[in-house]
Amino acid sequence: MGRPIAPILLLLLTGCTTLEEWFGEETVQPAQTRLSEEALYREAKAKWERGDYERAIALLREFEARYPFSPKAPEALLDLARAHAKLGQDEEAEAVLERFFRLYPVDPRLDEAYFLRGNLRFQRGMGFFKRYLPIDLAKRNMAPFREALEDFETLLRRFPESSRAEEARKRVLYLRNLLAWHEYHIADYYFRRGALIAAANRASGVIQNYDRTEAVPHALWLLAQAYEKLELRELAAKTRAIYRHNFGPSLPERPEKPSTLLSWLFWILRLD
Repeated sequence: MGRPIAPILLLLLTGCTTLEEWFGEETVQPAQTRLSEEALYREAKAKWERGDYERAIALLREFEARYPFSPKAPEALLDLARAHAKLGQDEEAEAVLERFFRLYPVDPRLDEAYFLRGNLRFQRGMGFFKRYLPIDLAKRNMAPFREALEDFETLLRRFPESSRAEEARKRVLYLRNLLAWHEYHIADYYFRRGALIAAANRASGVIQNYDRTEAVPHALWLLAQAYEKLELRELAAKTRAIYRHNFGPSLPERPEKPSTLLSWLFWILRLD
């Protein structure tokens, strides 16, 4: 019996030139066609503009991985954070922004990064129900609002001429008022329960840290009452004199937001 024909000879005799043709299936993957730096970024931007944020995220991640030293890399990273934010993926967006701050500490787009992170933190403080129910935010957890305030104040301090400065200034005013009312609520809580020293300290904090906010006259009034009950009459008299000089003889009423049984239920149960 003759020797079997070698496999290579069979390939030649049958006209097959590849292993894929011989076995009838693909065994070697073709090289993937890759977009150039400019084309990849342009495609990602196009997906973003059409509202296809999931595809934009995928393309921007690919851009970051392939072109980390590109002049467009900082802007691509901001676009990635914006795309996550558009999809409500706030934690992912903040993680991307942290990477931006670490990689580009002197980038001219830092003001935009601070503004975006400040907004993300503010929305985290708001939560779902607080956006749609008339709950007094000053009585809630303030940590995200303090972080947001820090971002907006940093933006104004470092980039006073930024195009975002005016919007940041409005948010600073709102957040300072919110935090001042929060501190006042705590002072009032202590006062009503007889913890007069704690009440006086909190009220003093409002006056010192949140000057020119709506809560200051209320804090002064409460501080004078606390001094009176502590029998610190000289301090009480001075505090009342300061109040009268700046705000007149009577305590102004604070405009109360409308309240519903449902909103109070969510506040009591701390449901977000």
